[in-house]
Amino acid sequence: MSRSKRGTRSWKLKLSIEKLVGFAPDLFNPGLMSLVEGYTLQASSGIWRKANGTITARYVYRSKDAAMRSVVLTVRNISLVEEAA
Repeated sequence: MSRSKRGTRSWKLKLSIEKLVGFAPDLFNPGLMSLVEGYTLQASSGIWRKANGTITARYVYRSKDAAMRSVVLTVRNISLVEEAA
């Protein structure tokens, strides 16, 4: 298989729902966070590390009412920067 057909490999980080909830305010602006008030974060949410060193965060929220509406928030190409000590 040629290199271009392989795609970019990614690995899902093993994080609990509680940790994902803690990271959300740092990833999304307050306007988006107010949009999902009253929704519950689903287990399909997660943070993936890609082979090129960037991070992708995907948060899936589902409403508690009978309409079963969902909201998906995704941020791609997050680069991690280490602070000098």
